[in-house]
Amino acid sequence: MLSDNDILWATLNGHADIMLSHDAPAPAGRRVEHLRATNQAGWSATALGYAAAGAERITRAYDAVAPDILFHGHFHLAEASRRPSGQRIISLNRDGELGNVALLNLEDLSVTALFRQPDDPRAVSLFA
Repeated sequence: MLSDNDILWATLNGHADIMLSHDAPAPAGRRVEHLRATNQAGWSATALGYAAAGAERITRAYDAVAPDILFHGHFHLAEASRRPSGQRIISLNRDGELGNVALLNLEDLSVTALFRQPDDPRAVSLFA
C-alpha cells in the first residue's frame, strides 16, 4: 500500500503523462468496479478495509498527478476505460492470460493489447 511519503513523492511535480501502479484508482473500469462491489473472492471485512484504504491512497495520487493514461494489474483482468475527463485507465490481465501485455506508443500514447506477437491479427488498439 502507498504510504503518505509515497504519495508525496509521486505528486511533487504535478501532472505526468503516464502512471504505472499495482492497484487501480476509484472509479476504474466497469469490470474492476464490479469486482470491488461484489467481493466474489469472499475476502474478510479486514481485507476489504485494507483494500479500500489502498484504493483511496492510489486515487489520491492519481487525482494529484492527473495522468493521461494509467496502467495497473491488481485485479487480473483486461479492460480499458476512459473517464469523462478523457483520462484512460488500462487494466492488465494476469501472467499468461490474454490482455496481460500492451504496447504504449510514446509519440501519441496509443495502446495496443498484445495477444501473441505485434503482427498477430488478434492484437487490438485500445483508444488509439
